[in-house]
Amino acid sequence: MNEKLRAKFAAAVDECVEQSIHKFDYTPRYFIDMLASSHAAEVANRLVESGELQTGFRKLVGYGDKGESLTIEAVMLRPEFQALFSKGNLEAAKWRLEQARELR
Repeated sequence: MNEKLRAKFAAAVDECVEQSIHKFDYTPRYFIDMLASSHAAEVANRLVESGELQTGFRKLVGYGDKGESLTIEAVMLRPEFQALFSKGNLEAAKWRLEQARELR
């Protein structure tokens, strides 16, 4: 797997965490703990495969488009990062975002 791309993905996810804290005063502690123990790409795969819409994910999407753009699902779906994920996991990320939007 492309290690440069994986590093860029991890940096993008870290930036989203920082933006979440600064824009919304929301610190996703459980998510940060997950990132400390696994690479961001593996965390992304686990989250979208779980089928559960986690509290932090719902909270970010609840902030509207600006919050939604900070989710790991939104980062996965950026064209530059899609090569890191299976088609099924990209579809799951898209589905999760659609489901969460309906809950707003």
